[in-house]
This record gives sequence, structure tokens and C-alpha cells, in this order.
Amino acid sequence: MHIRIGTRSSDLAIKQSLSVSKHLSSMGHKTELVKIDTVGDLSNNLNFSEIGPIGIFVKEIEKALIEGKVDIAVHSCKDLPATSSEGLTIAAISERIDPADIIVANRDYVDSSLGFIPLKENSVIGTSSVRRKSWLEYFRDDIKIKPIRGNVPTRIKKINKGYDAIVLANAGIQRLLDNKINLDLEGLEIIRLDPEIFIPAPSQGAIAIQCHERNTNIKKIIESINDSDARRNVDLERLLLAQFEGGCNLPFGSYCFPDTDDNQYIKLVSRLELNGKIIESRVRGKNRKELFKKTMSILIKK
Repeated sequence: MHIRIGTRSSDLAIKQSLSVSKHLSSMGHKTELVKIDTVGDLSNNLNFSEIGPIGIFVKEIEKALIEGKVDIAVHSCKDLPATSSEGLTIAAISERIDPADIIVANRDYVDSSLGFIPLKENSVIGTSSVRRKSWLEYFRDDIKIKPIRGNVPTRIKKINKGYDAIVLANAGIQRLLDNKINLDLEGLEIIRLDPEIFIPAPSQGAIAIQCHERNTNIKKIIESINDSDARRNVDLERLLLAQFEGGCNLPFGSYCFPDTDDNQYIKLVSRLELNGKIIESRVRGKNRKELFKKTMSILIKK
């Protein structure tokens, strides 16, 4: 079968789509990448607060899917709204790698004696994520936070040009490095932020493959490359996201993962900032539905 893959045109998006394409090619299918510019890609000079963060990197791709211009769409799962557009479904989570955030910093501004966020006092750190901004302020209220936009290589180039450091998803930079994309990291230090502490965006690190619900042939093909464990964890994180997504500028993070001490158990950590107050939940159990209920009782109660 010939399968048209809708994707953003950034290096990272192309590499993610090519990984899906390789899966499909190994199954005997022919693939074609269809590059689509989204409002998020075309509005690099605006802050998320000015254009609205929910769905800004997926709407145009979903429109192409609905109109039959592409057969599937490949997304960074964290870019997707918690609820799929009408008629569309996430048929697979093809993979999930490290969900952690990282700080990429000028080495001259790093001081490991300063603890979890090891940046010197009054360092200027770039992020346009309300979640990352909230967490940074929670751990280090002396740091200066400045909005930044652009793809990963563009943001890295801005270090030393008005920024001492930036925050990125580790998955993005690792996928680029794994695919031999040249990133100028000379003089820079990468600091991984423990996702149990600096809680990531729901589904961060996961690749989602969307298709039309009625396209049963395509759906069956895509479902065959689903990572079931990653899917279950991502679905739980996104279910929590759906409870709070109405406030599009609400800082929220959630991360579901196996308990390394006993793999029969899973852990779920979540953090929410509401009315200037940080609310945090840490639960452990065997049943994801129970973890959801426990988490909601903590986040809502407080």
C-alpha cells in the first residue's frame, strides 16, 4: 500500500516521520512524506500566549488528514490536544524515549554546587513553556526567564545571544543527534532534569501516529506498530491533561513509569500550578484507573 505521511517540515519532525516510514517500509508498504507548515511554525516571532498553545503544531496537519490529502500524521505526542479532532484517532504510539527536560547552558554559567538547577544566580534562561517557567521559578526564583521560539537548532544558536541557557525536551535533541543532525554544542553543557522532580509535559518523548477512524485498512496497519506499554502510560497522562486543558495556560506536568523496585507496580507523578499555588501528587499502584482517581483526588482536593 502507498501511504502518505503528513509531517511538519522541521528536522526533528522529518526524522520522527522517517522512523515511522522505516517501520512501514519493512512491512512492504511504500511511503511518501508530505511536509505541512503549521501556524506554530509560521509564528516564530510570537509567544504562545499570543497564538494559543493548544494544537498550534498540529491543526493544519489534522486538516490535511480529514480532507484525505494524507493517510496518516506523525506528531510529537505532546503537541496534540488531549482530545482528538472529530473523526481522527491516535492509532499508535510507535515509540517513547526519555521524557525528561534538559538544560543546555553556556558552561561559564553552570555551577554544580547550586543543586538541582545548577545555574549561576540571575542567569537568563529561555523557554516559552508555561510549565517549564513555573517549575523553574519553583526551584530557583532568582533565575531570569525569557521567552524563546524556534526549532531546536535555532534555539541552541541563541545561547550567548541574549540567553545563558535554554530548556529543551531531551527526546528532541537525542533524536536529532542519533540521526546525525549537526548541533553546535561547543562550549555548552547538557544537564538532564530528573523527570520525577522536574515533571515533564504529558506524553513528552512519545511519537503519535494519527489516522482517520473510518480508514480501517490504514488503522489496522498502524496499530501493528503500537508500543503497548508506552501507549498505556501516555493514555493515562493524557487523560489527566484532559481534566485541566480548558485552562490553556495552566502549568501542568505528568509522568507515568514502571517502579524499578518492583515492576508489577507503576508510579505516577503530577504537578499543577493553580492560582499561584503548586500542587503535587505522587502515587503508586498496579491499576492505572486507580492511579488516575488517586491523583485527581489530590489535585482537586488541594
